[in-house]
Amino acid sequence: DIMLSQKVSKLIHAGTTELPATSEKTNGVKTTKVKPMTWSDMFEELKKYKETHGNCAVPVKCPSHKHLALWVQKQRRQYREMKKGRSTQMTAERSDLLNGLGFVWKVYEDNWHEMLDDLRKYKERHGDCLVPQVYAPNPPLGRWVQTQRIAYKHMLNGRKRSSLTKERIFLLNKLGFVWFVGCDAQWFNMFEELKKYKEIHGHCSVPARCSSNKRLANWVSKQRQVYYDMKEGRSSIMTAERVDMLNSLGFTWKLREGNWHKMLDDLKEYKERHGDCLVPQTYAPNPALGHWVKLQREV
Repeated sequence: DIMLSQKVSKLIHAGTTELPATSEKTNGVKTTKVKPMTWSDMFEELKKYKETHGNCAVPVKCPSHKHLALWVQKQRRQYREMKKGRSTQMTAERSDLLNGLGFVWKVYEDNWHEMLDDLRKYKERHGDCLVPQVYAPNPPLGRWVQTQRIAYKHMLNGRKRSSLTKERIFLLNKLGFVWFVGCDAQWFNMFEELKKYKEIHGHCSVPARCSSNKRLANWVSKQRQVYYDMKEGRSSIMTAERVDMLNSLGFTWKLREGNWHKMLDDLKEYKERHGDCLVPQTYAPNPALGHWVKLQREV
């Protein structure tokens, strides 16, 4: 019956969990049947949604799941009522079942998953997650992607509390999310190289004369240069965030401190070759080292 079908659709989209009564005749007697959509029915629908989409964040703007989205909202309202000790249909058993699905009780978490779904659709269409910051078809998505990158940087340097969790990072990585783009990507790649250098050598003073790390040494030198430009109020690519990240590695901004660590490296090489640190004051292979060792004793 077309009218009945339309009525069912209308009630479902209004958020009801009960289908309308249907009439039929049995032995000439008109009978009425009610087909309720129970809590368990809706829970099973949510379970299927999770199997397909990977989360329980049912977007209200999706027409095909509007009745389920409204039911999800209702569960949140009832859960809050239960937590406040008020009369509600929510029970501990129901909340446990929903928790077992990874149900999100806070709306802002739901919003995050909705944006993740939008990013997934963007990737299906464009083949990557490189959403422009100004993206006309979905402006909030461009801003959201940029926000994730900023939150990730904050998490890396520990300068600010980050909204990213391990689970969110995992979900974004799984989608092929690119955390650094353009100049940022180049800078962070070099930062990672410097981090590895420090793990091996114990400091960030990369000697310019070391051919195997020439590129890194030049980059380190450039960071000092742009840092002083920033301090002098000149135009600079250095940012407070980058300064914090370099400081977290024990970066030396003064070249003289850097030179000290370079001489320490030379002394390590001397010991590897000679078995001690007794560098002659006049040491022909590296006169500066002999002079530096003498200065350390005098200080």
